[in-house]
Amino acid sequence: MNAVLLIDTAGPAITIQDAGRPGYARYGLSAGGAMDPWAMAEGEALLGNPPGLAALEMAGYGGRFRMLHEPCWCALTGAAMQARLDGIPLPWRASFSFLPGQLLEIGPALAGVEGSGTYGYLHVAGGLDTPREIGARGTHVRAGIGGLDGGTLQSGTRLPLGTSGGADRTSSNLPLPEYLASRTIRVVWGPQSGRFRADTRDRLLKETFTVSHRRDRMAMRLDMAGADPFESLLTGLSDPAMTGDIQVTGDGCPTVLMREHQPTGGYPRIATVITADLAAVAQLPSGAPFRFALAARDEAVGALRDWQDGLGGMAERIRPIGQMDELLAQNLISGVVSANDP
Repeated sequence: MNAVLLIDTAGPAITIQDAGRPGYARYGLSAGGAMDPWAMAEGEALLGNPPGLAALEMAGYGGRFRMLHEPCWCALTGAAMQARLDGIPLPWRASFSFLPGQLLEIGPALAGVEGSGTYGYLHVAGGLDTPREIGARGTHVRAGIGGLDGGTLQSGTRLPLGTSGGADRTSSNLPLPEYLASRTIRVVWGPQSGRFRADTRDRLLKETFTVSHRRDRMAMRLDMAGADPFESLLTGLSDPAMTGDIQVTGDGCPTVLMREHQPTGGYPRIATVITADLAAVAQLPSGAPFRFALAARDEAVGALRDWQDGLGGMAERIRPIGQMDELLAQNLISGVVSANDP
C-alpha cells in the first residue's frame, strides 16, 4: 500500500495545486494553478518529481499532518512558516523523511523576516494521487473543480500519494530566492491604460501600496497611502482578462487579478504585472508596502527569459544537507556540563 497523507488539522485555506489548466479561457475557465510556480518547481527539484505533480498550497497557515502506512520524502517551499516534525524544527526549502506515526506541524507564515510571504507548499515524493478533472488535479476554487470536491481541504482528509522511488535519498536544500524579498513589482501598461489620465498613470508608479486583507486566489485589492481613490472608468467593453492585470474597480481601488481571475472583465485594466514578477506579487504579505515600476518591453522579455532559465536550472542549485548540519539540528545528548564545573 502506498503512503497516505492525513490532514489531522487543516488550516483555513489549504488546497491541492499543480500547474493548472491553461487553454480553457475561451470556455470560461481561467488557468488557475499554484500561486507561486517557482515554489512548485523547487519542490519538484528537491524530490526529483517530474513537472506538473500536485502538492498542497497553504495560504498563511498550515495545519497538522501525519503520514500513514509507508514513509515518504517531503519538502517545504514558498513562504517560510513555522514547521516542526515531532517537535523538532524543520528547515524551509529543504527535503526531509516523514515516517508513519510522526506529527508534522506547520504554523503561520513567518512575518518580518527575510523572504517572508503568504503561500507555503508541502510537497510529497510521487505527488498527490487525487483524481484528475479537466486534465489536472489542482483545485480551482472559483469554478468548484479539482482537488477533492473543488474546495479547500478539511480536517480528517486522507490524501493518497503517488508511487515514488528513492528510499536511499538524503536531505537537501535550496537557497532563498530573491523574489520573496522584492517590494518593487514591474508592470507594463495595460490594454485600457490610454483611457486613464496621465496623472492617474503617473500616480500608479509613484504611490506606495499595501496588499489589503481582502485577497484570495481570484484577486487582491490594494490599499493606498493617499486618501483619494483612483480615477474610475465605468464604461467599456468586456474583453479577455489575464493573470497580473491591474483593474481599477468602480470605487477607484486598484485590484490585481490572480490565478483564478474571471476570464473576461469590464473594469478597465491600467497595467499588467510582468510574468516574471507574478510569484513576487502573489507572495506579498498583507500590509507590506510595495511599489510598481514600469518595465520596457525588452526588459519584460529579458526578465521572463531569466525566470525560465532559473526554473530550468533549479536542480543545479540543490545542495546536500551535510552530516554535521543534521547533527547540529538535533538535541542528541542532554544534561552535559562543563568539565570545569565541580
